Order: sequence, then structure tokens, then C-alpha cells
Amino acid sequence: MTNPQSIAAPDRVLPTLNRDGTRRKVRPKLSGGRFYARRRAVAWFLMVLFAALPFFKIDGKPLVLLDLPHRHFTFFGATLLATDTVIFMLFMVAVLVGVFLLTALFGRVWCGWACPQTVYMEFLYRPIERFFEGGPASQRKIDREGMNARRVIKKRRFFSSCLFSSRTFSRVLCRSRQIDRNGCGDRRSSIPSRSW
Repeated sequence: MTNPQSIAAPDRVLPTLNRDGTRRKVRPKLSGGRFYARRRAVAWFLMVLFAALPFFKIDGKPLVLLDLPHRHFTFFGATLLATDTVIFMLFMVAVLVGVFLLTALFGRVWCGWACPQTVYMEFLYRPIERFFEGGPASQRKIDREGMNARRVIKKRRFFSSCLFSSRTFSRVLCRSRQIDRNGCGDRRSSIPSRSW
């Protein structure tokens, strides 16, 4: 057996890792600035757009629908079938190139302003955390003391926000009537067993 003192790092190896290998929680401070109010407005617009996206329709079709059980993919009123994978692939490559082009021209416009990870983390979950636990100093104090009522309430609020977001995203993957009636997949029609 190896001596634990011989493998301990002399200093902290990572900002989120203590010398003994335990996790060190990072509690970021709110950094305002002249663009923060604009970023917040864009983020809330994107969250409302994401929540409302399954309910917008063009010619009776949803704006975006990725119906995997029936192999129909609808984008802005145009339906692509499983046989149209080349068109779907070209569309996805165009989106990827567009993100790279925006990043090359305008810097971190995607990562800082429009990426769903950033939008939800910085403008939904971190404000909830600051509301229930306070700033970084009080959050570190709660970390030292352990679980308390404010943290339990915060976790319940996180859970309800996640439940709403996942329900919204499932409406992009399945038709809304199917979800309301019997879950995501239509149990009456199954995917054919033969491969195309």
C-alpha cells in the first residue's frame, strides 16, 4: 500500500480540488457591468422563446418538432423524413459553421450570450441560489455548517425549474397531444422492426 503523504500534492493542483482530493466548491461573485442588463434581457427572451417554441405553428405544423418515433423532423414548417438525412446533416453543419463564424467575428457572443448552458446557469439557477443563500460569503458559511432549510428550499426550486424545462423540451421531441395523452411515444404505433 502506498503512503498517502507521498502522493499528496504540495500545492493545490486545480482551483476546484483541495490538496487531499476533495472537491472545493467555487462560489462566484455577481459581476455586473455595462452589458449585464443587456445579457439578462437577452437571456430571459431566450428562455421565454424556448418555453414557447413548441406552441408556435406554421401551416398547422410546430415550428420545431423532432419526432423520433415517427421519424419526422419539422423545422420552420418544413418536414424532413428519415430519407432526408443529407439535408438534415447539411442543416446541422450550417448551424455549427454559423456558431463558429459568430464566435470568430464577435468573440464570445454564443458562449456568453446565447448558449443554453450559460443562459440557464447564469440567469436562472444562480439568481435562485443567490436569492435563497445570499452572496458567496454566506454560501461558504452554509457549506461549512451543512444543510439547512434555505438550501432545502433552493433545491426544491431547482427541481421544479428542471421539471418545467424538461417538460418543455419533451414537447420539442414529441407532439404535445401525445405527451398529454400517454407520454412521449405513441403506444399504438411502434417503430417498424425492419431497417430501411
